Amino acid sequence: MYQAAVEHFQIPIEQRGVPLLVVGDVVLIGSFDIPQRFPGLIVFMAVLAALMLYL
Repeated sequence: MYQAAVEHFQIPIEQRGVPLLVVGDVVLIGSFDIPQRFPGLIVFMAVLAALMLYL
């Protein structure tokens, strides 16, 4: 699954690593990127989903 994600998102070799988290079309890599960006990404997606319910 990791290799499939790396190929699909065309992640350069120098940026590949674990942990790797894919949320939609956003790829988060590493123990810095995930804690820094994941919470805000979840809030953004929740708000977006709520707005789509009312359109």
